[in-house]
Amino acid sequence: MAARRMVGATGDITEIKERECELHTAKAEAEVARSDAQQTREALQKVIDNMFDKDLRVRFINHQDKRRDHAGGRRKDKSPFRLF
Repeated sequence: MAARRMVGATGDITEIKERECELHTAKAEAEVARSDAQQTREALQKVIDNMFDKDLRVRFINHQDKRRDHAGGRRKDKSPFRLF
């Protein structure tokens, strides 16, 4: 009968396991960031899709713009529309 032999090796795998854990954490964080970016993109697309009416007039009003005439809803000055 042939003799059986066993071969073994030992080593510290602590660093490998720590890197695996760090990689798992980084992948989870990247997925959260990707999801947040996708939600932001979808929200911005909705804004863009609804920005104009059928006559291509801007549908949004800057309610913080204090230069409007509150009685008629018209601007007191003729300066261009401010986005910020």
